[in-house]
Amino acid sequence: MEEKALEINERYSEYYFAWYGVRGWQPANEEVVKSGRMWARVIFPAQGKEPEVLYWGSWPPPDVEGLKHLIKGEEVGMLKELFKQWDDAVRVAEKAAEELGKELVRILQPVLPKLRYSVGWAEGGVDTLCFWDEDRSSPNRDGVAEEEEEEGNELERLANVLGEVFGRGAVRFDTPFGLYLTKEEVERVKEVLKRYV
Repeated sequence: MEEKALEINERYSEYYFAWYGVRGWQPANEEVVKSGRMWARVIFPAQGKEPEVLYWGSWPPPDVEGLKHLIKGEEVGMLKELFKQWDDAVRVAEKAAEELGKELVRILQPVLPKLRYSVGWAEGGVDTLCFWDEDRSSPNRDGVAEEEEEEGNELERLANVLGEVFGRGAVRFDTPFGLYLTKEEVERVKEVLKRYV
């Protein structure tokens, strides 16, 4: 069977499957073509048509019926499995973020007694822990920030301090309503956190 060039469009999806011996046929990528492993290119048409093997990378291919059974049964299953993995990961992330937020509020109570948190907010998702304190909702709360700056005391956002302590990764801290700390408060926050990090 000759390989046909395909236009990529919304009418179908195209996947590679490779033969992994005892494990049988598994989804793969274009690198399998270069690897010398036995492979097949499969097209999944839209509109409920059955998937079909467009091209076999070698002939005779092993377990032809096994691959046909796999792609017929897995067309929807692959997407469902990917969705489930994503959904599970978000749930785990939400739980971990909730636990971390509660612990940080508890640990920082001596320095910031009115500290509150949320997982995400209007501009952040599960990857963002937001903190606020109603008494410190803005860098210009009652002119305090301007007075502090005039006296030469720099203020720093709690989000920056937490980022410095924990490092940068896929998650982040935010203080969307302000929550600025004096130098002394920054040192106290770092000192408290170092006992736990």
